[in-house]
Amino acid sequence: MLKIFLAKDFYYLQSQGVKAQRHHHAAPQISVVGPQDVLFWGSEQGGGLFFPPECPHAVESPGLIHTFFLNPVHPAARAMAEKTPAEGFFRVPQEVRRQLTGLRPLPDSGAALRGCLDLLLGELVDSREYAEPLDERIREVVDSIDRLEQKRIAAEELAEQIALSESRFLHLFKEEMKMTLRKYLLWTRVLEGARRVALGESITEAAHATGFTDSAHFARSFKKMFGLTLSGALGQEADLQLVMEGGLTSSWGAATQRKLE
Repeated sequence: MLKIFLAKDFYYLQSQGVKAQRHHHAAPQISVVGPQDVLFWGSEQGGGLFFPPECPHAVESPGLIHTFFLNPVHPAARAMAEKTPAEGFFRVPQEVRRQLTGLRPLPDSGAALRGCLDLLLGELVDSREYAEPLDERIREVVDSIDRLEQKRIAAEELAEQIALSESRFLHLFKEEMKMTLRKYLLWTRVLEGARRVALGESITEAAHATGFTDSAHFARSFKKMFGLTLSGALGQEADLQLVMEGGLTSSWGAATQRKLE
């Protein structure tokens, strides 16, 4: 079972019985279980796990796992990239574990989820250490990328948009975002492609729409980031629900017929 809630500043997943292989991605990740459940990470166990960007990991639990991915633009995500807490288990407020256990993702669940996320972040990073607002030029670039369907654009074109040389732009982007432009574009393309598949497009259609060379390239990138196959996570046999903040909800199970090739 997989339920996905998409907001602009974070992404929330509820999962059970989904076994991911070892993977890594550009976003900080926080995974939590309810008061009666436990998370397993290697030989260790506990109630909450944190992984900084690009930290390889695989998490398991017999119960329901609640996972938050921070959008790399989030000030806490950028602060963590500069002063990263060590990966591993951390103290999770019991109230958060109880709230998440009773939560059903709906289009208006954003406020409740942000409340839980803020409490979790409070255990990992001091809000006074959050990164400063993005440089206005980089914010303009990020907004432009958000509006692109393919999420594929040359650095030269983006640099020209904000009247900088390509080399100066790439340096400024990495300085502000704490990651390279290439890595950020790949992250956004994989997410957009996955969203399209979850809404009913075939993997091939979603791959072409988001600028991947072919469906195999898209599928490999998705598996490397999330440790799951596209068809297994988002395919017609999946027990899946996709919710967008303030927007639509899409659900299906094994009986739903959708094309994947």
